[in-house]
Amino acid sequence: MHVSLLSLEIHMFRSFCLKVFGPFGIMVSRYCADCKRKHHADHWYGHDTFYFCVNAYSRMFRAGYLVVHPYWSVLYGAVEDVDCTGSRIAAAAYRHDVRAVADAYVLLGLYPELASYKLLLCLFASQMYFSWPMHDFIHALGQSKSGIEKASLRKIGHSVFRRYSSFRLLNGRLVKGIRGRSVTKNPSERRNGQVRYDAMLDDLPGCIRICDAMMGYFWRRKLVSVSAMLSILGDAESNVYDARRSYKNIRCCRLLASAVGISFESTKVDWDVFLNMSPHVSSTLTRLGLTSYKYVYKILRVLRQKLDQPKYSINDFTIFVCLLNSVQHDDD
Repeated sequence: MHVSLLSLEIHMFRSFCLKVFGPFGIMVSRYCADCKRKHHADHWYGHDTFYFCVNAYSRMFRAGYLVVHPYWSVLYGAVEDVDCTGSRIAAAAYRHDVRAVADAYVLLGLYPELASYKLLLCLFASQMYFSWPMHDFIHALGQSKSGIEKASLRKIGHSVFRRYSSFRLLNGRLVKGIRGRSVTKNPSERRNGQVRYDAMLDDLPGCIRICDAMMGYFWRRKLVSVSAMLSILGDAESNVYDARRSYKNIRCCRLLASAVGISFESTKVDWDVFLNMSPHVSSTLTRLGLTSYKYVYKILRVLRQKLDQPKYSINDFTIFVCLLNSVQHDDD
C-alpha cells in the first residue's frame, strides 16, 4: 500500500513539474513534421517516425480543424489541388483510367453483340489508361465482325497502341511529341500497357472466369469489398491476377468496380488491404502517420461532406494521399 501511494505521489509531482516548468521538464529531441526541423519539446504527438511538437499541434487545434490528426491540415488544403494533367485527384472518380473505363462500359452499349463481354472488354481497355485510345478500341471492336477472338483482340489492340504511341499528355492536353506523359501507360507502373494487355490475351480463359465471377458478385450490391474481390481473383486461377495484396491486383478490382459504377466499402478489413498494397503506399501512409483506421475513418466522414460524395471510400482516400506525393513505380 505504501509503495502504491509513493508511486502515485511521484507521478503527480512529475505531472505538476511538466505543467509548471514546461521546457524545464522532460525534454525529447525529435523531427517535427510541421516545423520541418529537429528540436526539443516536452510533449510530442504522433507515433513511429511521424511527430508534431506540442506548439505545432496547438496551432492546428486553434485553427479548428475538424479531424484531430496531425496531417489533416495538409489533406484539407489539398482537396482542390490538381495533378500534372489538370484533373482533380481528391477521389478515384477523377482519375483518368477510372473515368475512361466507366465511359467504355457505357459505349459498349452501342454494340448489343458485345453485351455479354462488357466487363471483360473494359478490363482489356483499361490497360490503355486514357479515354482516347480506350474509345477507339471499343469502336473498333464494335465495327469488327470477328467477335471476341484472341486474334481479333490482338490485332485491334496492337493497332490502337501503335496509333497512340507518339502522343503525349501535357498540362491536360493531348500533344504529339516527346514531352509529356505517355497516353497508353499507367504512370504508377513501369511497363507499357501493351505488355499487360498481351499477358491477359495469353490468359484469355482466366480473364473470362474473373469477369464472370465478378459480375456474379456485383449482382444487386451497392458497395463491394476489395478483400472479397481479391479472393475472387485467387479462385479464378488466372495466370495474370491472383489474391495477393499487390497494386496490380487491387487496380484490377478498382477498375472492374468502377466500370459498373459500384463504390467500395470502408471497413477495417479493406483498410488493411489498401495499407499494404505496395511498398510505396505503405511507406507513404506510415510516413504521414495515417495508419490508424480510427483516424482515417474520421477523415473520410469530413471529406464526404466537403466533396459532396456520400460514397467516398478508403479506396478514394488511398489514391488521394498517394497522388499528393510524387508518383513512384510499382514493379508488380
